Amino acid sequence: MRSETALPRPLDTRRILLRALAGGNAVELGALVDLLPDHPQPISAVFDLVDAGEALIDIDAGFDGSMRVWLCPAPLA
Repeated sequence: MRSETALPRPLDTRRILLRALAGGNAVELGALVDLLPDHPQPISAVFDLVDAGEALIDIDAGFDGSMRVWLCPAPLA
């Protein structure tokens, strides 16, 4: 049984989100948020990946659950 006060660890959150984005296709923000039901700020967790340069968002879309998020492509060597 999980404690109600237990918060997800940042590395666990990052792994969950990166795994969801690993397929190479865009994933809706709402779907990513749904993967983090115990996170106190799931949208911020997604945007942390964007801020870190690990993910991209569709900035031309409206800010809602259908906003698309992609994994950043690997840099060319």
